[in-house]
Amino acid sequence: MRRNVMIAVFILVVIAATLGAYYFFLRPAPPSAVAPKEPGTIPPVEVQTPPEPKEEGEGGEAVTEVPEGKALLEKMVSAVGSGEPLTFDFTTTINVLNQGQPQNSLVEGKVTLGKGNLGSLQLKNEQTEVHLYSNSDSCITYLPRENQYITAPAADSRRKLVATMMTGILELPAGWLANLLEGKKTDPENWAVSSSEHAGAACWELHADTPEFLLKMILSKEEPHTPLLYAMDLKEAAMNKYRIPPGISLTITMEFSNWQLWYVLPENIFEFTPPEGATEFKPGPEMSGAPLKEGSPAPDFTLEKLGGGTVQLKDHIGKGIIILDFWATWCGPCRRVIPLVSEVAKQFADRGVVLFTVNQREAPEKISAFLESQNLSVPVLLDSSGDAGAIYQVTGIPKVVIIGKDGLIKEIYGGMAPNMKDLMVERIQSLL
Repeated sequence: MRRNVMIAVFILVVIAATLGAYYFFLRPAPPSAVAPKEPGTIPPVEVQTPPEPKEEGEGGEAVTEVPEGKALLEKMVSAVGSGEPLTFDFTTTINVLNQGQPQNSLVEGKVTLGKGNLGSLQLKNEQTEVHLYSNSDSCITYLPRENQYITAPAADSRRKLVATMMTGILELPAGWLANLLEGKKTDPENWAVSSSEHAGAACWELHADTPEFLLKMILSKEEPHTPLLYAMDLKEAAMNKYRIPPGISLTITMEFSNWQLWYVLPENIFEFTPPEGATEFKPGPEMSGAPLKEGSPAPDFTLEKLGGGTVQLKDHIGKGIIILDFWATWCGPCRRVIPLVSEVAKQFADRGVVLFTVNQREAPEKISAFLESQNLSVPVLLDSSGDAGAIYQVTGIPKVVIIGKDGLIKEIYGGMAPNMKDLMVERIQSLL
């Protein structure tokens, strides 16, 4: 029974990371689904004043006036972010050019939102599929291929529900979409606008240039304006920020279809009825108690160490500050966090700070190959059964825990904040 629980936890962690870590996972999408496109092809942008409208073109035909980008976006935000029920489909494509070789992946999805925090999301790729149902009482994650589900607290808002549906590098377009659906305008405000066609229909095509991205957006020409495409071409600043290896170029594109604003919701669409044979994951004794938080005693564990030997955590408590980093090689955000925690630990090594990276359920050979490929030298503990992850309530990775000399948890970091290294350095300095 315990093994089944651990398997369920692992599946849920894989869902969260796989749907967000594509530029590291790099599994080619089916040729029929995604035609390879070279990244870095979004046209350079010159933000300029829209041309003066003309009353008629050649042959006496009327010429459509090109609107200002800011006004066009305000209309779109007003329609899509009204807070009323809506539904749409989307496909997110990661176009990677790795040393001249295209490696493309995609996530397909359907979003249906009611008022407030009501919503349902369906996401899938080649490896995984997940359905989320958020209502006033709870948020249920269901894995159709495994016929398993887990119940968690309800999302606070539609924005939070959508923003967290994809992780890792895909947080970029997911965050933009979440703000849009909440009625929040997104930067930049200055877009160059032109009249164009998309999928055989007239549209408005917008371009903008920011320090980190070249952006392209396509909106329906007919009102209410809805987004048909949003593309982000990552520039050098963004590539460095997200620790994307040299020699890789990356473009993320979201394409939208089947928009229905002011949607008439089917009855009970946000309620989940378990299919026949479905099993519910319920936290074991280690996870069912009070949540681990700042001030909680750090749970003890004993794990084998990569390369030989064992480590019992309590043997190190009281001797210095301990950093635990729960991770896996397949997790894109984890791959960005590990070098950061390693740098922080080395910075304070002479002051008693020690680091243990706790790998989740992977073979030693795979871990060693990854460390060698990344030129990393960090102590790795092998959480082969997931027991340590369970007692530290790891439902998503990366998860970094700082333990003080008194054996109490001082800080917990879930995911990767943009200034995570600075936050860790500041926190550790306060504890020394």
